[in-house]
Formats: sequence, structure tokens, C-alpha cells
Amino acid sequence: MTIRTLKRSFALLLASLAPVVLSGGRTGAQVPPPAPTTLPPASLKTVPVPKPANLPDFVRDEAAAVALGKALFWDMQLSSDGIQSCGSCHFHGGADNRLKNQVNPGTIHAATTFQVAGPNATLTPANFPLHRLANPDDRLSAVLFDADDVVSSQSVTLRSFNDIIPGKAEENCTVTPDPIFNVGGVNVRRVQPRNTPTMINTVFTFRNFWDGRGNAIFNGVDGTGARNPNARVLQVQADGSVLPVAVSIFPASLASQAVPVLGSNFALACTGRTVNKVGKKMLSLTPLAKQWVSPTDSVLGLLAKSRTTPRAHGLTQSYVTMIQNAFQPKWWNSDKVVTFPAGVRTISAPTGAPLTTSQFTVMEQNFSLFFGLAIQEYESTLVSDDSPFDRFMDGTGTLTAQEQAGLNIFTAGGSACAECHASATFTAASTNNFGNGVDPIEQRPTAAGANAFHDGGFFNIGVRPTAEDIGVGGNNPAGQPISFARRDFLGLAIPELATVQNPLPVITAADVVAVDGAVKAPTLRNIELTGPYMHNGGMLTLDQVVEFYTRGGDFADANVDNLDAKINGVGALVGKPDQRANVVAFLKTLTDDRVRFESAPFDHPQLFVPNGHPGTAAAVTNDGTGQATDQLVEVPASGAAGSCVGVDGTPNFACPVCGDGHVNRATEQCDGADSALCPGACRPDCTCPAPVATVEADTFVDASLPAKNNGLSKVLEVDGSPVKQTLLRVRVSGVGARVVTAASLRMQVSTVTNSQSVSGGSIHRISSCAWNEGTVTFNTRPAIDGPALASPGAVLLGQPVEFDVTGAIPGDGVYCFAIDNLSTDGARYNSREAATGKPQLVLAVGDAASTMSTTTTTTPPAPTTTTTLPPTATPVGTVLADTYVQSDLASTNFGTKPQIFVDNGTATNPGTTGVQRSFLRVSVSGVGIKHMTGAHLKLQVASITNSGSVAGGSIHAITNCSWGETAVTWNTQPTIDGPALATLGAVTAGQIVDFDVTPAIPGDGTYCFAIDTTSTDSAIYTSREGTGQKPALTLTVAP
Repeated sequence: MTIRTLKRSFALLLASLAPVVLSGGRTGAQVPPPAPTTLPPASLKTVPVPKPANLPDFVRDEAAAVALGKALFWDMQLSSDGIQSCGSCHFHGGADNRLKNQVNPGTIHAATTFQVAGPNATLTPANFPLHRLANPDDRLSAVLFDADDVVSSQSVTLRSFNDIIPGKAEENCTVTPDPIFNVGGVNVRRVQPRNTPTMINTVFTFRNFWDGRGNAIFNGVDGTGARNPNARVLQVQADGSVLPVAVSIFPASLASQAVPVLGSNFALACTGRTVNKVGKKMLSLTPLAKQWVSPTDSVLGLLAKSRTTPRAHGLTQSYVTMIQNAFQPKWWNSDKVVTFPAGVRTISAPTGAPLTTSQFTVMEQNFSLFFGLAIQEYESTLVSDDSPFDRFMDGTGTLTAQEQAGLNIFTAGGSACAECHASATFTAASTNNFGNGVDPIEQRPTAAGANAFHDGGFFNIGVRPTAEDIGVGGNNPAGQPISFARRDFLGLAIPELATVQNPLPVITAADVVAVDGAVKAPTLRNIELTGPYMHNGGMLTLDQVVEFYTRGGDFADANVDNLDAKINGVGALVGKPDQRANVVAFLKTLTDDRVRFESAPFDHPQLFVPNGHPGTAAAVTNDGTGQATDQLVEVPASGAAGSCVGVDGTPNFACPVCGDGHVNRATEQCDGADSALCPGACRPDCTCPAPVATVEADTFVDASLPAKNNGLSKVLEVDGSPVKQTLLRVRVSGVGARVVTAASLRMQVSTVTNSQSVSGGSIHRISSCAWNEGTVTFNTRPAIDGPALASPGAVLLGQPVEFDVTGAIPGDGVYCFAIDNLSTDGARYNSREAATGKPQLVLAVGDAASTMSTTTTTTPPAPTTTTTLPPTATPVGTVLADTYVQSDLASTNFGTKPQIFVDNGTATNPGTTGVQRSFLRVSVSGVGIKHMTGAHLKLQVASITNSGSVAGGSIHAITNCSWGETAVTWNTQPTIDGPALATLGAVTAGQIVDFDVTPAIPGDGTYCFAIDTTSTDSAIYTSREGTGQKPALTLTVAP
């Protein structure tokens, strides 16, 4: 599913909710506003962006630091699995709108039982809010449902860290059985324990994270600021020596917030990963190597490889160069080597030998400093100060009467909204509020009547019982109190307040400190885009949020000692749906359309985010290592001009429109033609005709009954002995000028006894369609003359199986396929004549930038006809050479062998366990000016003993293509100098595997690849000289 589908799905999901309040749109009803009693907040343009006074001591070029921060923030290589990035949880208006596999059972208070939905479940509007009442206006009415679950963001699977592999994004980690986040014992991605807030405008926040543990002082190492007396970064001295020094950078909560995420097994990391290991890995990789960066990106465009090679991924500068450009040399310019024998930091002179993964350069060791400050510099640019509200306040725009009425209610008018969401930042937790009506430590009344000490900008409003999440009342990872008020009461130092609140109030034993259960008041800017809401993600819509405040919150009795008394003030809106509608209408005026449409500075590189796992909450697919296979969703790159469809599905009318005489302009049309009648992605009412895909004939032939026709059989059989082959004919129409971007033939394994198999067979496109379903036999069968396109491996009784035939169906026409099987353990599938589970062909089509999909059903059996397949012009991919090299036979060439090998064994047992690497050379022709949309290298695991493996290896593009197939040896092998493009899990004998090499093949030319592995369990593939399926390169292109 593309991100466009995700946007539209979310928009439709929200639209399907029964509305609680009236429409809050810009053209809504003109409601006379009540007179305001206080002045409204100013435009955010009036608030200066906070910046550390000593920043120049560290950063030499702020623009370069912003570029580095943006690259690191969006780079999928940052995580241990090479998939998760910072942006994976902040891609939708700065937040996260995914609804599959997004539930945490409440691990902050040690809960392990899921209530609203389990791992890999998909949430629906019916699941919200998580606390449901018989009367939503009355918090004392009957509770219909309540869950202590948290709706948040999925992250990584639980694995323990072993080491990095320089040059590779995925790290060497061992799967750890996860007792909570698993389906049937198979690990799924963990979900963070608090809802993910937006990172937009957070530069104004004095302390970040819901509980405020992101210290306002950055110590260059972690998030605890001056509370860590041992925090040291390395500084190069004038004489070339390197000394550990303490640093204090203020205000820099964003930096303090960023660094701990690198080691969190609820965010980016395998358990036990250290930041210097992250630095060593990232400095060995091409920035954003897996992702396309728009050449018009407002920050990274000038560095994008796509500027010279349209479909190329990544940046032209290395991370080493980007750090050198951004930071002062005294933080990186040294050849000293840093090690940690027995955990003690040691700085020594280089020996000239290559560094191991436990030896670090000064730049690698200081990666925490660079990462924290670069992320802060980038996020400091994400200021959304051009909303309708801002333009209204600076005199360049207007609000409707309804929106003004909502503003008046918000600022006064019987509500207490502005108490927590104060000033132009719309949060009392922002730096600019301190000294202007808010203090870091202040006294406010509680619901129990005490005039208690609180942390400014942090509030307990009864979203959940205090005991479930004590928020700012808790401790940081070092076990130290987070709360300013509690630290003051305990007599603990608070150096970050030295210039903010001095002297501190005197809190005695007779005073009340009421900070438990309080969390940071989030900014309300762009809140229309950032649901679900609250720190537990328990409310899906703004209507539900206003309902919550209208009834004065929840859990008043459980929270009374810490509950903020102001929460009761919103109750003035009970029984006033029109005024509640006004508030919602006003809140929507805080949306900056640059955020909605991802235009500068909110544009970003391409991203692939996990969206749960294929399967359901009852069953997932094990990838062979104990964790579930991923289901990824593309978030397309947006350039400085933004996207034609907003993150919420809103069409951007500033984009080119269909009917203007131009075709194939970004996300303009869904039919590939310049039709003003079908505006496609730029309008919500596209009615382009869906393509029609029909399975119009299927049968199988049997070598043991060579003259028998099986056209009326209810099953289709594939077997290696006796040989049985299945034939299918499909017809495609309605694609027209569009491009087929995906095609899959869906089959269902029969429920007849023994229909399952260790091998579901391999599918081939065949050139002859001159066979008849009702007459063809084994003796008259067409030749299987095409390469294997897909092989599903083992199949189970009744299992749906999907054969990817994308490259074989370029458009309208009739196409034929054959499925064969090298295994003697035959498999049976349902045919068109079966009652259920009939074969289906599923297509996705679109222009070069957008897709739409349709699923077709199989036509009932009809009188058969003979059809000849028309020729189609397609690009040609050819495997020109393949071989392997072996470390313990370093002078031997294997270019004529029938197999190629990959193994990470050692040379301690010569001839059996040497390191083996495979090399392939391919050529591509016929692409021309078209865009490459897919390139897949398909190999067959050899049908010989021990050819399977727990790891099929990793494929890399390499720059050296000068090696000779019949000459290259271990001693003369080319360097593997490209990052891993694809890594396979377990592979089995006879299986067709697919290495996605799309990023490495932008068009016509010759390309070389290497396959290596980190496993000592070798994988063996059939070579060009072998028998069976030879290596094949399949290509798909778009105009």
C-alpha cells in the first residue's frame, strides 16, 4: 500500500465517525462570537527561536548542521534493523497516524495484558476513546469500556545487540523472545509506552518528552544534562592531544531528547547498542542510501544523487564530510584511537592497522555530540508560523465568525484551555512563557483544595489514573527525580534553572508537591493532523478531546491529590454542542498548510515505514529468525513545493491540474493521460475506470497420464515426480496508458489431504498461449521458456499463496503462465472449478508517481478459446556473469561451477569452511528515457544437499565491474564498497529468492553485485552453468 492509500484511508476513517460537533471548516457557519475577556495569543512569528549562546563553540556552519540533522533524522539506516528511522514515528504532520500494531498494554506500569487490541491488530474508530461513558458529558456516568492500553508507535523487534557490520545498515543482533509483543511466539515490532507527539515547534519547549526527562542542558553524551557528572566528550587540543571534557549547552532539550533514542529498544536499537557503535556504522554508510531524495528538497536537494541520476538514492556527501562541514575541527580532527579495555576509556596513537569495531575514531566517539546538536539544528527549522490563526493575528488573514467564537471560548469564555496551552506556542511548557505568567516551579490549586507546588507546563488532568503513569513525578533513566518541584523540595540542584528562575521557591515539609501523573502540555499547533491524542493516544478525534474537557476529565477520585483544579472549568460547555463546534473550528485554524502538504521546511526524503506485519493478530509469518516479516508502507519524498495530496488526504489545489496540456507531472493524474475529467490524486473524486483482470483458463498436465486432459479438475497440481505442471491464462484490460506497478496471482492451497508441500512451486511466464484448457495434455503442453518469477517455499493446507508476476504483465493483453515444481512433495491448488479459493489476478496501476489498486475475481468456467499472446516491448535484463571466491582456496577460480556460494566461515578448516562470496554482472537495455520502478535479481537455491541456510545473504552494488568470470579469485576479488540493498532470511532448497536491487539500477548499463553473509551456515544458489532456474534479472519501468 502506498502512502497515498494510507492518507486516504485515514481520512475516510475519520469521516466515518458519527460527528459530535458541527463542521469546523473554513467556510463553516458564521456564529456570532462572544466577547473575549483576555487578549488572544500572538502570531508565532513574534516568538524568537531559542538558540544556545555557546553554539558557535561547536557548530561552524549552521546550514551544514541542519543538512546533517535532516539526513540523520530521516535515514532508515540509523536503526539496528536498517528500517526504522526517527521519521518513522513523525511522518504525519510530525506525528504518527498508523493504526496497525500500534498498541502497548501499559508497560510503564508493568501491565502485560492487552485490552483494546493485541499485537498486530488493526484499530478502528470503534476502539476509541479508550475510556467510554454512557453519557460522554458526565464523567460519573456508567463506564462502558476502559483500557489501560496506550496507542503509540511501533518500533523495532526485541533483539540483543552483538555488533555492527561496517558498510551495512542491519546490525548483528540475536532475536530475544518477547513475552509481550509476539503473535504465536513470533516477535512483532514493539510499541512505545507513550503516544508519539509531534516534533514540529518543539524547539520552543523547555523540556522534551511527555515526562520532561529531556534535560534543557545537553551534556554532549546523553539526556540527563548536568545530572551526569561523568559525561565527557573528546576535544582535540592545540598540540594534537585529545582530552575528555565536560560540556554544557543550553537551551538544548531537543539534543538531550534525541541521543537516548539511539540506544532504546523501544525505538531504534537492539538491546545493548551503544552510541559510539552507531557512529562507527553511520560513518561507514552512504547517507540515505535506501531512500530517494528529491532534487528540489529544500535542504538536501543540492546533495541528492537524484540531481544527476534521476532515480538514484542517497546523497553525494558522506556523513564524515557532513560532520566536518558542520562542526568545529576540535571535536573531530584527530587520528587518535579510542578503546575501552575493561570499560576504561583509553586514547592512543594509531598503529596503522585497520580499526576493529571496538576501536573508535574521535569523530565516531563524539557521535552523540554531533547527532544531538544536528537533530536540534534541523528541528529548530520546523516552525509552523503561517497558519490561518497566525495570519489573522498579524493582520494578513481572516477567521470566520465561528472560528473567532471558538478562539474567544479558548482564551476565556468559560473554558480553561489557555491555562495549559498558553501563548503563541500554545503550550505553557515553552521557554518563552517562563517569566511571562508561568514559572518552572509554581503553585496552583489541586482538585483536593491544596495550593500545591507543580512543574510549570506539566498538568495532571485525569486522562488516566495517576498510578498508571506518574509522568514528571518519576525518575530519569539514572534513577534521579525529573520534577523541578520535587528536586527543589529534596534540596537537589537544578542548574538548568539558574538563569530562568532564581532564586527558587522555598518548599518545606509543610508544603504539598503535586507532580505525580502530570505530563507536558503539548502544543496545539497542527493538532488537526496529529491524532490520536493525549499521552496515552486514547482519543482519535478532536471531538472526543473536547468531550473529555467538557466533562472535566476522568478519574477525578483516583487523581484528586495531584489533579489540576482548572480541569473543572471546561465544564461550562456541557450541553452546548454549538460552542464545542466553535472550539474545534478554531483548533483547525492552527494548521499550517506547509505541514499538511509537506512543503519546505517540512519536506522530507522518501521513507518506508513498518505498518504491522502481513497477517493478523492471530497469525504472522516467521522470517526464519523468530521475528515476523514486515509490511512496509511508502511515504513518498516531497520536494520544497510539497505534495499534491496532504497527509490527511486533502487535495492541494496549488498543484498542476489535469487538462492543462501536460502529462506525468508529479501526482497529477491516475490514468496517465491529461484528462480534465479524471484529476486523480489532485482531487478526492477520481473516477478513473479500474482495470479488469481475469483468470480465464487453468488446468494441469501429468507425465504419468500424458494423454489425459484435466481441464475440469477442481484442483491444480505441481510435482517433481511424476512431473505435474499447472497452466493458467489471464486477460488484462482497462489499463490503457497507465503503468502496471504490481501484479500478483493469488492461489489457495487445496484443503484436500496432502495438498500441502515443502515447496509450492515456481511460476514462469510462457510465450505460448496456443493451448486449450479443455484439450491440452502433457504430450501437447507448451514449453516453459521463461525464467521463474516467484517461488513461495513451503505451503500449508488452505493457505492463500501469492505469486508476484509484476514484470510479466506490462499492460493490457493476454498472458500465460506455468507453475512447476522441482520437489517430489507435490502441492495442489484450487482451480476455477473449485467452490471457493479460485485463482485471482490482482493489479495495481498508476502513472509514474501514483497508484491505485483493484482485486479481481476469477470468471466462471466458459467455453474455451485459443488466444495468441501479442508481443510486448519490454526492457531486457541479462545476467552476463556469475562466480564465487573462497578464502581458503585464495588462488582458485570457480567461474564454471554449477553453483555459487555464500558463507561466513573461517579458514581454520580449509576446503570446508572458508569465507565464500558471490559476484554477478548484469546488463540492462531498452529502458531508454523511462523510469526504472523495479529491478529484482532472482536466484534459485540449489536442489542439492545442505543448500538451504538460516540466512540467504546480503546483496551489494559494487563499483568495480572489471573482474573476469573465469579469472577472478579470492586474491583478486573486487572490493564490496556498496551498502546492503537487500538481506534474506532463511532459504530452502529449490526456493526462488528475490533480491530487490532497484536502487542500484537507474537505467540502461552494466552493473555488478556481490552477495555475502554474516552466517556460517552457507547458502548455495544455482549459477548460469547449473541445471534448474538460472539467475535472472526482472525489470519494471514507467514512462
